[in-house]
Amino acid sequence: RDLLTCFREVYRVLEPGGVFGFDVLLPDFEWLRLDPLERHAVTAFEHPRTGERMFYSTNHDYDPDTQICHIRLHYDRNVTGRLRPGIDTVETVHLAHRQIFPEELRALLGIVGFEIESQTGDFLDLALTSDVEVQVLVCTKPLEHRSAF
Repeated sequence: RDLLTCFREVYRVLEPGGVFGFDVLLPDFEWLRLDPLERHAVTAFEHPRTGERMFYSTNHDYDPDTQICHIRLHYDRNVTGRLRPGIDTVETVHLAHRQIFPEELRALLGIVGFEIESQTGDFLDLALTSDVEVQVLVCTKPLEHRSAF
């Protein structure tokens, strides 16, 4: 409902013939199925305020009923050996990321009345395959309203 409400509002404020373009991550089934207890993408970085060498890593749980991926970003001081949550972990940030599938986007935009000019992978007009991370849509508001509902 939130996506439909968003698209309806964009449609409402856009002038007839206007263009609406946006990008959103393309769901990655392999990534969504990773072990939620294992940390991934362990990466070293320098803390922007303190200059301290730190590490971040992620793990997540995916709920297919809501299509929400609950992501945890862990910031640690030390990753030598096994990570010790609560000891080395400085902070954990929680994100809820809604997975939006290509056909779902086409249906929602069509319900609102948009005409989809293109739906491609990345900003290079690539095909929507497992090799791309982002889906890019360009839609227009017709000169006369033709909403399906």
